[in-house]
Amino acid sequence: MAISLAAKYSDENCSLGSYIIATNDINHKKCSMALSIAMLRPSTVPIVNIMKEFEKRMQLETKKQDIEKDLLNSLSSDGLKCVELGVDAVMTRYNEWESMKQRQTENTYTSKVFVVGTFSRSSTFKFIIEQFTKKLLEIKKYSTDPSKTASKIQIICSQSTPGDEGKLMAADIPDASWLSDDDFAHELRNGHINIVIVGADCILHEGRGVINKVGTAGLASMCKKSDVPIICCADMWKLWDDIHPPPLEDIFESIPVDLFDRVLVPTD
Repeated sequence: MAISLAAKYSDENCSLGSYIIATNDINHKKCSMALSIAMLRPSTVPIVNIMKEFEKRMQLETKKQDIEKDLLNSLSSDGLKCVELGVDAVMTRYNEWESMKQRQTENTYTSKVFVVGTFSRSSTFKFIIEQFTKKLLEIKKYSTDPSKTASKIQIICSQSTPGDEGKLMAADIPDASWLSDDDFAHELRNGHINIVIVGADCILHEGRGVINKVGTAGLASMCKKSDVPIICCADMWKLWDDIHPPPLEDIFESIPVDLFDRVLVPTD
């Protein structure tokens, strides 16, 4: 029997990437573990989790199509929840910044541009910014108070060497720009970035750490020293429930949770 589960997050349903799992002519009760181990790395944790859930449900239910449909709905729903949490976090910081700007005096200075920074490349971040921008446009459209009109926002992506994923992230978002990692750090230290949002490849068991692109830990430490909030956003399919972390390649690192101001993961 051919078993195929295609779980696809698309732009229309707030996708966080495309995950396709296919096993052909194999009994579903025997394939998951070997395939999971073969595929396992931090960035494929969602694939492994989907496989495990699919296998568990196949042992309890007989309608494969219903299982696939339910999992697809769950992926879409969790992706939306993740983005909503991220938007709320950015909006909270934006409102704080707006209040500071309105209270500024001749002896204080608050930039007229709200700057959001990021590191590496995350489709979660892309959709957060899209939804955040829509909210600001709604504020401008429906507000009758001139002081409530939306301010300009700027998206800056750190280059994220090695790999330069930041350049790709900047290309994903209209009007975004990228800076070298050193220049990004300089802007951060000088208070020119208001909030940093990053995604995650994996959230470790019992909150013992976040797996993400190497360089994230240094960035998070710098945010702490510079008093700039850094938020990590991930959907529940990136939760790794094994006490042993997935093997790390050189491009990944484990970041202590307490280096982030918040790690946002949707709950059931």
